[in-house]
Amino acid sequence: MTSSTKNTILLVEAEVSQTVNEQATLEKNGYKVITCTGKEAVGILDSNPEINLILLDLDLDKKTTGVKLAKQILTKHDLPIIFLSSCIESKIL
Repeated sequence: MTSSTKNTILLVEAEVSQTVNEQATLEKNGYKVITCTGKEAVGILDSNPEINLILLDLDLDKKTTGVKLAKQILTKHDLPIIFLSSCIESKIL
């Protein structure tokens, strides 16, 4: 990454407090971060072609899981997705 080019990350997170901390850490390390909820993710991806990576919470809401949203995203966008979770249950992992 050169100083004139920033990698852009879409951070899809269910909890605002978690988003603030993650965004601050990523920006401190030189990344441009766009944050959103699961409901907004596809629209934001459609209108922001500079996004290079998606960080996606596994547990978004009762209707949508991170895995379900990832499948939907990958039908339109060829981007790497990294799942995030604060859960440490072996069933989830």
